[in-house]
Formats: sequence, C-alpha cells, structure tokens
Amino acid sequence: MATATGKRPAEPANITLKEHQAPMEILYFTVAAMFLYVVADWILKRMETAAGKRFEYRSLIFFAILMTMAVTSFAIIRHLTGQ
Repeated sequence: MATATGKRPAEPANITLKEHQAPMEILYFTVAAMFLYVVADWILKRMETAAGKRFEYRSLIFFAILMTMAVTSFAIIRHLTGQ
C-alpha cells in the first residue's frame, strides 16, 4: 500500500526471541527495578543526612538517582541476556 507521497511504509523488523527469554527478561527487569528503588531511596536519605536537612527538590533528586542507576543496570541486563 502506498502513502500520499507514493512511497511504501517501512515494514516492522522481525524480532524473534526464544520462548523462555522474554519472560525471564521481564523477571530480571522487575527485580532490578524494585532493588533500584530501594537503593535510590537509601542513597537520597544518606545525602540528606550528610547535608543535615531535607532537600527542597527531593523528588527530582530521587528521579535523577533512580534514572541513572536504571539506565545503567538495564543496559547491563540486556547485554547479559544477549539482546
């Protein structure tokens, strides 16, 4: 089927996974996310204790800590699972 420009739309790539690989990845990512949430909270509390006060933008700092750790750990998980 052609679009208004006369070009055919790109077809999606065929991605195949082993039957057991996708559910195991979901488990790995879920466990890692729960662990990272607890660790990010612990790091933030330690930072606040060291500063001697509660941070004004606490949720933004928590997000930055969590996002940094998540991107790194999820990349490691994808590498170790062969993705």
